[in-house]
Amino acid sequence: MAALKGNLFYNLINQLQLIVFPIFLNIYLVRILNLEDLGKWYLVNSAAALIQLLITAPHFFLVKHISAGKNNIGQITSSGIFTYLFLLFGATPFYVAYIIAAAPGTEVVAMMVFAHLMFSALSCEFYFQATLKQKFLMIRRGVSRGVLLILLLIFVKEPSDFILFLILTIGIYILDHLVGLWVVAREVSLVRPPKKVLFSTILSIREMLPLNATHNTLPHIVLLISPVFFDFDLVAIVSILVRITNMATTVVTSSVNVIFPFLLSKQGDSLLRLRLGYLTSIVAVGLGGACFLLNETIAVLFLNRELSDEQVLGFGLLCLYILIHSVYNYISFNFFVAALRTIRVTQCNILILFVFFVSVNLVPINIVSFLGLMSASAGMGLLALVFFTRDLQERL
Repeated sequence: MAALKGNLFYNLINQLQLIVFPIFLNIYLVRILNLEDLGKWYLVNSAAALIQLLITAPHFFLVKHISAGKNNIGQITSSGIFTYLFLLFGATPFYVAYIIAAAPGTEVVAMMVFAHLMFSALSCEFYFQATLKQKFLMIRRGVSRGVLLILLLIFVKEPSDFILFLILTIGIYILDHLVGLWVVAREVSLVRPPKKVLFSTILSIREMLPLNATHNTLPHIVLLISPVFFDFDLVAIVSILVRITNMATTVVTSSVNVIFPFLLSKQGDSLLRLRLGYLTSIVAVGLGGACFLLNETIAVLFLNRELSDEQVLGFGLLCLYILIHSVYNYISFNFFVAALRTIRVTQCNILILFVFFVSVNLVPINIVSFLGLMSASAGMGLLALVFFTRDLQERL
């Protein structure tokens, strides 16, 4: 339990960094840059986030084998980098097609964000998680984001500095990824992986890619199609509200990086699995309630304006997503992925997306119905997943 608590602590600090930095950044940027430019930035990053989900498909495979240490760690790490880049360039045509078809006017932003994606594939996050170097991740991320915040406060002073904001942000992120690669190269020998190792890494995609491609993609899909229903000004509002909700959800769901391997080492302890599940639900309820109660503060800080009554109601419905997805994510990994039944999770993920797409075409759309349908669709997926847990009793 000491190892669990220690890793959860460092993981929590890491997640708080990922939340606190965007909070300060958005508080400043919303007062300096045009809301339309920020809408473009958020929109392109939503597309990039989907690509990121795809290219990290072998993550759990790599963590498992590096942790075991049975094979050459350098070979496995190299095969992970190669596989990430292979998936990235395979998904590039879809990224470009979306930008051309659905987000005209964002080409410069899209090119710079793609550079960030490419270097992120070299950062070897799976290596640091597998070797329990959460402290290093915490320091590296803290330094890079601190430097970036200082640079933005110094140089980004007016709406015309949007391109400078892009250059500084992407540049610091790229340096952050290169530091990760440099540290890995010092600790292990990054050699050309043998065909057998590379082939086994690529084969792992068959099982995990469908899961990665569909898991927790709903917030990103919501943002990607928001321009169909709203102008860029309202897209920015929807983006910020959804991102705040997703950040709160991530604080809870990121604990799976620690709880998942811990529970695997405690096979058969169903009581512990349930206790940690209840604790996850309690934390999610607390965060969801806090977000809703602080809606006025959030609006002033992130949007520099008050929310209308309609937008407050929509945000309230959206906050339900924090609890729904936190429970969904816990069950997905600690029950289904642990039992090698990822197909069930993928089916529920697809169900969530299907329900949302059908609903937005049948229901009159305003910000209340749009955000409410996001939580309702996630709820349908959770109900289906709970139903499928009956098949896992013998396996677990």
